[in-house]
Amino acid sequence: MIVEILWKKIVKKMNKFKTLAILIVPLVGLIAIASVFVYDPVQINVKPTNPSIKFQAPPPSYPMSLQRTSRSAICYTDFEQMPSGWSNIGGNWSISPNEGYKGNALYGKDNDGGIGYASQYYWQTSISNYNSLWVSVKVKLATTNPDVYKGIALIDSNKSQLYEISIYNGELYIWGYSNRWGWNQFNYFSISNYNVNNWYILVVNYVYASSSISISAYVYDTSGALVASTSATIKGRYLFQPSYVGLEIDDVTNNLSGSGVYFDDFITSTTDPRYVNFLNVPQGYKIEVWDNLGNLINSTISTGNNVQLYILSDIVVGTGSGGSIIIGSNAGKYTLNYTVPSTDSILGGDTYTLTSGVLSFSFGANKTSINVSAAISGNTYNITGFILLSIINTDSSSYYVILFLNNMTGNMGSLNANIALYNSTYTSSNYIQISNGAILSNSTGWVSIPPNGYVNATFSGFFTQSSQQATLYLQLEYCTMPNNQGACVFYPVQITVNS
Repeated sequence: MIVEILWKKIVKKMNKFKTLAILIVPLVGLIAIASVFVYDPVQINVKPTNPSIKFQAPPPSYPMSLQRTSRSAICYTDFEQMPSGWSNIGGNWSISPNEGYKGNALYGKDNDGGIGYASQYYWQTSISNYNSLWVSVKVKLATTNPDVYKGIALIDSNKSQLYEISIYNGELYIWGYSNRWGWNQFNYFSISNYNVNNWYILVVNYVYASSSISISAYVYDTSGALVASTSATIKGRYLFQPSYVGLEIDDVTNNLSGSGVYFDDFITSTTDPRYVNFLNVPQGYKIEVWDNLGNLINSTISTGNNVQLYILSDIVVGTGSGGSIIIGSNAGKYTLNYTVPSTDSILGGDTYTLTSGVLSFSFGANKTSINVSAAISGNTYNITGFILLSIINTDSSSYYVILFLNNMTGNMGSLNANIALYNSTYTSSNYIQISNGAILSNSTGWVSIPPNGYVNATFSGFFTQSSQQATLYLQLEYCTMPNNQGACVFYPVQITVNS
């Protein structure tokens, strides 16, 4: 009974506060719900990923320009036409079109009208101031009758004596002649595997002293192989100092029915004409000499600084004018191309000096931009070539790259340049081309970079004059798919060249 009364009192009191209770209960619920979304502070560490495509430093040194710094030839001709300043003592002499080793040839036929009843064709300028000279010529029979001596004549000042260094019927001879004493044979040697139809290269060196003259003679085939050599030291009544140099033919048949003779590539030089010399060529660079007809004469790899290139097979290169010399890395990836003017020649005994350039470059963040500065040729004869930059792929997927030229500033009017992309298997079919400052093509072709592979951008060009400078603003685009497809990224490239 007592419990029931107490319960009723409690219920009545609660009814007085029922509104408040209704308000309190929802509030407690809200507090409970809100507490679910209260967290402690969270720390997040973000690590940027290196780009898959980066620039890489190119080789810093490159061949910039080449210049001929000395010439030892005092007389040379390729007999494309009758040379000026020459004369004959006997014989019939003319140019035979297309009969030369390359181009035309000098044709000579003996008529017994010269010194020693032979015939000579000689350079009229005196060589008496020289105590030692080298002389070379190519020689070939016009027909297969071998009974003709053919070669080089060293003649005295009165044109009454001579030394004849000649090829006859498979032998190399050294003869002397004097109007008073007649002919005298000083030495001879058999020519290996002699063929009457072949060209042969005759090389002679003499050294004169007051009491003697020493003559060394060599015969080579056109591959440059030595097939005969002999020498003689002459004293006494046949001794004289040579004053003129030229060619000799002597038909020893009874009725002068022997063959006529073709001559080509004549040179007289103060140094050995079997070589062209190159100075300051770094080790590993390849040197190539090309004639004006597009034929490679010879090539070699530099062992450091001073190099001799054997060009005996074509001592007066090509047809005696023009030609080119290419110098660059052994792999041929960057080169200097020196073009010889058509009014000049590449000759045995010449010396050329190489000037090298040094690239300067700087990278942007993560090697995704690059500035390059380089010196290039300031004349039209030298085309400077070098690797401008390397583009490397650090990813396991292939990418595709292309270069665009956006703008140029500076002395553009005299700039000529090509910029290309290549990898180990493909060179872009298109290239950026600038001709006298005009942009003929503003982009390369697309080139793929294999996984963990590379692509190089090469520059080749020149200014038409010295003291010029131009800046080229380019853009490299690389994409995940060829031909501008997929995701693509752009990198800036700046090139400054000066002469």
